Amino acid sequence: MTVLIAYGTLEGQTAKIAHFINDVVRETSYETKLINASGHPCCLSQWQLE
Repeated sequence: MTVLIAYGTLEGQTAKIAHFINDVVRETSYETKLINASGHPCCLSQWQLE
């Protein structure tokens, strides 16, 4: 199973939290997809999610 972690940040704090969550989830043997969605349109279809 792959867990999507999408975040947007202005000052970088949310990115730090997202990276922490990414590390914790990977330790449980799940795969992750970490996406910085800042400045992108609301549609995530441009990323390869599968």
